[in-house]
Amino acid sequence: MPKGEKAEAAGKQLAVSSQPPAGHVFVRAANLGTFYRSPKPGAPSYVEVGGRVSGDTEVCLIEVMKLFTPLIAGVQGVVREVYVTDGALVEFDQPLFLIEVDA
Repeated sequence: MPKGEKAEAAGKQLAVSSQPPAGHVFVRAANLGTFYRSPKPGAPSYVEVGGRVSGDTEVCLIEVMKLFTPLIAGVQGVVREVYVTDGALVEFDQPLFLIEVDA
């Protein structure tokens, strides 16, 4: 893939509805910055679609000006969607993950 197309693909985000489906919640960005799915390049992602999370599970990092802030799931359930590509810019309160909450 040519360099310009790679950059364009990396910046694309999945369309997200304003409300999660019943029994699901969004994990939203706590601040603006660059979204990272893993703790360092080449490392496995914190979470994958289909993976289980608990209230204290770290799901990603958001970096702004060399300050890396971990984002915690805050709920117990199963990851159903990841809306942002690794290295993309995110905005405050932007949905990043869709979690199906345990009943």
